Amino acid sequence: MPVHSTRYRKQVGAFLGALLLSGMGAAVPAAAQQGGADADDPDAPPRRFEEVVVTATLEDERVSDVPVTMQTFDREAIEESGAMTVTEFLSERGVAFFSTWTPGQTSINIRGGASDGQGRDFRSQVVVLINGRRAGTANISKLGLHNVERIEVLRGPGGLVYGSQALGGVINLITKDGLRNPGAHVRVGGGSWGLVETVAQYGASAGRWDYFVSAHGGRRGDYEAGAGAVESPMRNTAYQQGGGMVALGYTPNAFQRVTFTARTDGMYDTGFRGSSWDWDNDENRTNRSFDLNYSGESSSGRANWEVQTSYFRDLDDFRWGAEIFGSGRPGVDLDHNRRNQTGFFVRGLTNVELGGANSIQVGVDQQWWQLRSTRMREPLPGRTASQVGPFDNNSDSRNFGVFFEDVQRVLDDRLILRGGVRFDGGRHQIRETPNRPNLVERAANYDAVTYRVGATAKPVEELAIRFNVQTGYRAPNATELAIDYQTVLGNLIIGNPDLEPEQATSYEVGVAYENARMWFDLALFRNDITNRIQAVGDTRNAAVRIYQNRAESELVGLELQSNFVLARTGDATSVNLGVNAAHHFRMRDLDAAARQLSTDRIIRVYETQGSVLLGVHNPAWMVQVAGTYYGPVWYDTEERLLIPFAEPERGTIHRKGPFTTWNLRGRYEVGEGLWLTGAVRNLLNKNDHPLFIAINREPLFANTALSNGGLGNSMPGRAFIVGFEWRT
Repeated sequence: MPVHSTRYRKQVGAFLGALLLSGMGAAVPAAAQQGGADADDPDAPPRRFEEVVVTATLEDERVSDVPVTMQTFDREAIEESGAMTVTEFLSERGVAFFSTWTPGQTSINIRGGASDGQGRDFRSQVVVLINGRRAGTANISKLGLHNVERIEVLRGPGGLVYGSQALGGVINLITKDGLRNPGAHVRVGGGSWGLVETVAQYGASAGRWDYFVSAHGGRRGDYEAGAGAVESPMRNTAYQQGGGMVALGYTPNAFQRVTFTARTDGMYDTGFRGSSWDWDNDENRTNRSFDLNYSGESSSGRANWEVQTSYFRDLDDFRWGAEIFGSGRPGVDLDHNRRNQTGFFVRGLTNVELGGANSIQVGVDQQWWQLRSTRMREPLPGRTASQVGPFDNNSDSRNFGVFFEDVQRVLDDRLILRGGVRFDGGRHQIRETPNRPNLVERAANYDAVTYRVGATAKPVEELAIRFNVQTGYRAPNATELAIDYQTVLGNLIIGNPDLEPEQATSYEVGVAYENARMWFDLALFRNDITNRIQAVGDTRNAAVRIYQNRAESELVGLELQSNFVLARTGDATSVNLGVNAAHHFRMRDLDAAARQLSTDRIIRVYETQGSVLLGVHNPAWMVQVAGTYYGPVWYDTEERLLIPFAEPERGTIHRKGPFTTWNLRGRYEVGEGLWLTGAVRNLLNKNDHPLFIAINREPLFANTALSNGGLGNSMPGRAFIVGFEWRT
């Protein structure tokens, strides 16, 4: 693959800039390091600044030390929420834009970086991790919360540590183990529309060994929408959920540890109404993996290392159909598409203190993955069978990455400087694909350089000020680089081996403050995404489409995280208020005019979003109310809406107006280790949806002549949930 001179100069400049900052840090004399004022005080109140994060750097570091915006959610917050999936939890907290099409399928947008609508990891601009390695999917709805100890969200590009796809952010799910979760935990609950949920877990340690086992399952029937619904219940909205995990740990001494984790999660028989409100489509989505980790530390504590290997299998099995196609013609009774992606990952990492307060982190990783798909159609009576290729082309891929980051701590850790650079090289190859007889098997290479420079200053113990410039990229996938085939309609789709990776460059300034009664984190950022890849028509031949780098966008905004202790009494009762919000005051698609779009707004990004969490906590009980604001969002819907009543014409960029939902939950200890739990979701019975335009209410925006049964898509209405939870 040719290296263009302009791109080469940019990469060299980024590399030199990162090393320059590292060198400046190393040139500053180091002072003696010491911990915070409350580091040895067991009675000091919990401090968020002391929370350990690993997602930003792959090294255990305090939140206040990293130069990027981190959001962390611990086990208590996760379990108090009562959520069953990662989507439910993060959506209520207003972490990002979540496009939830079904209970088992969600796409994400963080700082303008979007995941694919069907959860394809290789087309995502947001990386989803499990224990620091790729989950193999960007669809977090298929990942249950039951085995999650902690969630860390890195906002902004994370290409330095994680390579391809980390343009907008990184979501890392850290699973439970026997050391952190000893004893038994059983939860049983049920509620509206036949909801049933069961969880059973047990963790223990025996000598140098520890283990954790877990199983969970659940189901829900078709739900009813909120106030004013005309279709009740909404058919084909049911689902089943299930999974389990086994974690085994061995600690031979104080300096080494080996862990093995095997897990599975899935959503089964999940109704998929989609953009044509279909009554009989359903799907299975599963994600399975194992991890083997070895970590060690030198006896002096000046060096540590980790070797990680993992395997995942991500399967999407779509049993769809469409009795009526979008044009109104008769369709197919079954359109069965099965996508199977497997991957193998190996990483080595070391951190070394070079002397004084200077340290370096060096990492090497290698990934291999394979995508295989099949598709089979069953036509309706009277329609000729027409088999077409699957949604995804078969492909083999590999990627090699190496990164380096230098960290310099000075002035008793009051100032932390860091700079790092990463190089990636990979190869994608198109393979023979069912029902694509004209497909040409081709291969193409890609490479990318990413970097991060940043600084964190703590003029006083309670205050941290940070600055960073960081980049990320998404490598072109096999289809974009190497596809060459003719469609059933005679159009020619051609890949471009000279494609550049999509690139993101982020600039951020943040300030965080905390004391015994409150903490807040405020960040001002700008994220520019360039070289977006699109299939563009050839000006010389309308039947030919070629993948090209052409689109750009810019997103500028403010993000706030905060928590306030409003009151505290002598019996350990406290009243807490948490606020999480973001406002994007500049969100421009710079390619909008060239594509003749009706707006230059970036689609599927909230202009404003946020959440409010007000809770009263006591050792024996808890009551909490959560409000989530879904701000205005723009997008080109696939729904078949009434013209011109609901939209002027197909291809309109719609503005979806804002709305707010409220949830209420609580728990009470009825006996030693036994808790009664309850919740009311969508307390005000709101009838809306974060994305869809055609809601299940009058006036109907759906074009019923092109509908496959339903009258629109709404989120669940008011739901009541009650259960018991037992711990030892």
